[in-house]
Amino acid sequence: MKELNNKFHCFLNLLIEFLEDTYLAYSKRSDNKTIKRFIKERERSYIKKTLQEGQEVLKIDPFPWKWIQDITNRWVYSKEKKEYVEDPESYKKWIAETLALLEKEAKKQGKL
Repeated sequence: MKELNNKFHCFLNLLIEFLEDTYLAYSKRSDNKTIKRFIKERERSYIKKTLQEGQEVLKIDPFPWKWIQDITNRWVYSKEKKEYVEDPESYKKWIAETLALLEKEAKKQGKL
């Protein structure tokens, strides 16, 4: 895990934002709010690097879902199974959706 932390430092910081929101404002948190705040507080180059690293993480085989779970301290909700799950595909899907949201919101805020 230390290797992933070092290699994907910007992406790691995005994941840490999700962890912090869980503890600071659990009842009011949402992925969208976390993403918006992350973008507001970062420079354009940092956001681009975060997206690049996130795309690299999505290509890792086997997918490091446990690393993501450990950093964010969260389980991913599977709409199909209607429960929280611990499986690589659900985490991979959540990361892909998160990166898409990050890119969309960064464009909206004029940071991409």
